[in-house]
Amino acid sequence: MDEPVVVDTIKRWLEEKWKNRARVDCGQGQNVDFLVSEILYLPWFNRPWIVHYEQVECKGTDSNVHRAIGQCLDYFWSYGRIPTYLAVPENFLQYETLERIIKYFKLPIGILSVNGDRVVSLRMTAPGKTRWFCTFANGEGTLISRPP
Repeated sequence: MDEPVVVDTIKRWLEEKWKNRARVDCGQGQNVDFLVSEILYLPWFNRPWIVHYEQVECKGTDSNVHRAIGQCLDYFWSYGRIPTYLAVPENFLQYETLERIIKYFKLPIGILSVNGDRVVSLRMTAPGKTRWFCTFANGEGTLISRPP
């Protein structure tokens, strides 16, 4: 299965999973394929808060397992240790190696699997923590996590 098929399947799965509660951002301008975040409006505070929930890196059948693990570890660290998943096809060539490495080193990476019918299943849960950021509107009205 090619990586674009995995990306499309995961995007639809994330949108269905989070419905209208969160924003599913594609990796345009970022390296990570998906970053899911929920915006909460707190009545006692005059600005919304954003909660970063999870990120997903997608790979195809013949992708390099070592590169995929390295990317996920980088994203886990760079985005504040939020849950990070690696999405791979069910027939990922190096799946056993991937699972052994994650378990042996107790890496903070979860695994999502996509089968031929484009059904996503959780193979390993990702550790991580919820991160809260206060949001501000910049000059264009876009919510950002730092004051303009």
